[in-house]
Amino acid sequence: MTDSSKNKHNAFYYLTVYFLIGIIQAMLGGFKTMMTFLSGMRASRKIFNNLLDLVLHAQIRFFDVTPVGRIMNRFSKDIEGVDQELIPYLEVTIFCLIQCASIIFLITVITPRFLTVAVIVFVLYFFVGKWYLTASRELKRLDSITKSPIFQHFSETLVGVCTIRAFGDERRFILENMNKIDQNNRAFFYLSVTVKWFSFRVDMIGAFIVLASGSFILLNIANIDSGLAGISLTYAILFTDGALWLVRLYSTFEMNMNSVERLKEYSSIEQENYLGHDEGRILLLNEPSWPKDGEIEIENLSLRYAPNLPPVIRNVNFKVDPQSKIGIVGRTGAGKSTIITALFRLLEPITGCIKIDGQDISKIDLVTLRRSITIIPQDPILFAGTIKSNVDPYDEYDEKKIFKALSQVNLISSHEFEEVLNSEERFNSTHNKFLNLHTEIAEGGLNLSQGERQLLFIARSLLREPKIILLDEATSSIDYDSDHLIQGIIRSEFNKSTILTIAHRLRSVIDYDRIIVMDAGEVKEYDRPSELLKNERGIFYSMCRDSGDLELLKQIAKQSSKRMK
Repeated sequence: MTDSSKNKHNAFYYLTVYFLIGIIQAMLGGFKTMMTFLSGMRASRKIFNNLLDLVLHAQIRFFDVTPVGRIMNRFSKDIEGVDQELIPYLEVTIFCLIQCASIIFLITVITPRFLTVAVIVFVLYFFVGKWYLTASRELKRLDSITKSPIFQHFSETLVGVCTIRAFGDERRFILENMNKIDQNNRAFFYLSVTVKWFSFRVDMIGAFIVLASGSFILLNIANIDSGLAGISLTYAILFTDGALWLVRLYSTFEMNMNSVERLKEYSSIEQENYLGHDEGRILLLNEPSWPKDGEIEIENLSLRYAPNLPPVIRNVNFKVDPQSKIGIVGRTGAGKSTIITALFRLLEPITGCIKIDGQDISKIDLVTLRRSITIIPQDPILFAGTIKSNVDPYDEYDEKKIFKALSQVNLISSHEFEEVLNSEERFNSTHNKFLNLHTEIAEGGLNLSQGERQLLFIARSLLREPKIILLDEATSSIDYDSDHLIQGIIRSEFNKSTILTIAHRLRSVIDYDRIIVMDAGEVKEYDRPSELLKNERGIFYSMCRDSGDLELLKQIAKQSSKRMK
């Protein structure tokens, strides 16, 4: 009776201990999993933020030589590999390694002679795994490389889908897309075949382990307990799967490190000198409204797009007085847009400098510099959102001031603006979408006309009241009536600003204060339009003559010259 109760007590005791061990194991396993994934999320978030920061602050040359598809591949497939695959595979790889080592240790304890076989097995696995890793790593890298052209081609097709359909060229683009996918699938197919090759050899080595374990048990059957013999054979069979998954998971982990390697490549991207020199920043701390006047002076400026390329502009010198209206004209490739690029410090000068209100812009941090200059490009950039989020992206102005800017650019009439001012509630209109600041804007402003997008962009500029405005062929893609309207708005609403306009249509700038004529990267002429037209051998005169509107341009320039006097 005493022995029976003692056995029951022992059984209950061991079951309790086993149960507690199971609970502790579950808790520790859950804690380990949670910490692993939290650490992985923190690491992947840091990698993504660093990558985004590096790309956003990269020099403009990086975007000239790097296809969009390659950048998309980094931010999609490579980031996905870090987010979803790297940490889980690392965790399971460590688990399989511990499992295989434990099995080898257990079998060796039961049958010490198995240690010799274990050494042989280790050598076999080492060489098979090494060959597999070498091949699979390169195939995975090839798979990643061949994905970039797919992303690039797909993005280009989406952008140009209207042109493709207009020319009936869909079949060529479909075949080209299929060809790029086949190139990518070729690497994926060879990777799958490599996995099969590896699995077969691992299974063969695993079968050898089971054979060796069973043979040692039979040779020592008189000295080995039947229970231990069963454990040895069971774990020898499990070892095959464990070893297979160990090498496969480790190889997958190492292949996903290709993504980390590819992301790390971007750490060497040349960055813009974002902060500028210390003396420039300290100087502007006392001048929060810089620039006050909008005077621009360029001295002996030379620029090139890359160290191995010749200069695109050479020894450029000119001065722009405050509140002047300056037109920049020239043939294609003359270097007009490069002047705009230099003012935003998208390129650093080889020689010379640019001064705004007497301050060298190379000593000014880029945030201050670029927020102080407004540019109205040929193709205005609008983001998916609302009218308000596009006109006032930083939520700095009240709605009445925004409506005033919309009224100034004629997107709403003066009568509608008065009604908005007298209305205490949000004003809605079925006939003019611009009376509701929460009207949705499609990505790129596709639900607006080209003229409306341009006017909305000008309204954004009016809110900032900039001292310097740059127009890069802002009206070249719209009709003459809209061009005339926009030019009138610019002249009337920005009359206290310094304006530099790159013009394709000479009529847009013929009444400006001065004209800069660029040719072959140099300033060839710089004077009032009326004076330039007196030189019949000059470049500007020949451009006006070639436009077919020479007499009209002369008349406008003459009238403008009289008004200035």
